[in-house]
Amino acid sequence: MVSADEEMLGTLAEYALSFSAAGAAGAAVRSASLAAIADGAACLVGGTREDFGHVLHDYARTVGMASSVGLSSVVASQLRAAPSAAAYVNAAAGHALCYDDTSNAMMGHPTVVILPAVLAVGEHVGCSGAELLDAYAVGVEISVRVSAMLAPGHYLRGWHATGTSAGLGAAAAASRLLGLDRTQCERAIAIAATSAQGLRANFGSMAMIYHAGLAARGGVDAAYLAEAGMTAAPNPLTGPIGYFSMFDGGDHAPSAVGRALKLGDPMELVDPGLDVKPYPCGSLAHRAIQAVLQLRATHAIEAARVRRVICRLPELHQEVLVHMQPTTTLASRISLVYPVSVALLNGSCALRDFTPELLHSQEVQSLMRKISIEPLDTARDRGVDLFAAPAQVEIELDDGTSYEQTVKDVKGSPQNPLSPAERQAKFDECVVQSLGERGAERLQHELESLERLSDVRRLIAALTDVSESVAP
Repeated sequence: MVSADEEMLGTLAEYALSFSAAGAAGAAVRSASLAAIADGAACLVGGTREDFGHVLHDYARTVGMASSVGLSSVVASQLRAAPSAAAYVNAAAGHALCYDDTSNAMMGHPTVVILPAVLAVGEHVGCSGAELLDAYAVGVEISVRVSAMLAPGHYLRGWHATGTSAGLGAAAAASRLLGLDRTQCERAIAIAATSAQGLRANFGSMAMIYHAGLAARGGVDAAYLAEAGMTAAPNPLTGPIGYFSMFDGGDHAPSAVGRALKLGDPMELVDPGLDVKPYPCGSLAHRAIQAVLQLRATHAIEAARVRRVICRLPELHQEVLVHMQPTTTLASRISLVYPVSVALLNGSCALRDFTPELLHSQEVQSLMRKISIEPLDTARDRGVDLFAAPAQVEIELDDGTSYEQTVKDVKGSPQNPLSPAERQAKFDECVVQSLGERGAERLQHELESLERLSDVRRLIAALTDVSESVAP
């Protein structure tokens, strides 16, 4: 008799290997995948210019992980490495800007893990662009559905969903590209489950970025290990000491687990879709940032006239945006007071606004001290609703005038998507300095042609061409 846990592994593996982007539904998935991959690729490239991107490249060279030879490429460099190592470095760098997309159902960031995994394995096997797109879609779907079964419990307990769930999706996507059979794919997912990790306590530090790299590497390693013959226990997911119970503290009866998966019903990429970040910082600050920008523009607010700013957020959002007195650029990305201050001061919240000089400027330091945070009642919200809860901002001026704005459908969400011009501006902002203008144009062309590419290595070549990069 097949146990419920074995049945669940079989369901995940069967979905990963049998998914087909056919018909109108498949066309919608392909279109959504193309858009998400273009945004994700820009984040991978842009992140290599951050301090942690430099740390990663130096580390890879020091330990012999990467050199001028290898099976897979390190983005925005001439370094090459084993597929799992390349996935690790690229995913961690891609998380460095805090600009990568978000799934509210997952309570995490899927593309920054799945894209590096499929790029690394796809380059190794020489897959087509269409094959890479389908593997990416499978990886995102499994990451989101597995994480959604844990949400919000595991996130509230301090686990970083990007690290705890996306590795399983990466393993499934890599298994598909490697052509593994169902038994091997089941084992890959089981192996990946045992490497799941990531603590929210590290938010705002380089270790937070590391979580995405660990998930990508764990998933890719799991697929190659399963291909080589590594086995795993038949029941690592459910049961009293299984993956689900350990990460959310509940009992997760096997029958309930089987019903909760809902793979492709519909696919997350299409309905509701991923949130594309308009600002390079923690997504839970975005609604307050947008409220400030709207108030500033509508009422011609000058930062020098601001007496105080009150931001009302759910308790969880306050816990995540932990840095009330950030001292580093990375910490300022996981903060509410810093991006709200620069939005007030500059009328923008872009990569150019996250610098040590601006962070330590007298103007920003003064504004940050004027910001207070109050709780917003979200007692009825769970999971997706909790992660996408609104923010309220009240700005009081020196003459006693007060303005208030509430934001629910944040810019970049499926309900309020970025315009083509805004997507293009984000892409250029991330890519041009690393690859140069012609390099950015070449990368964009290959991304737009991805579905038609016979060999994904053409895209890889564009991702690694730093011949016109601008010096930091």
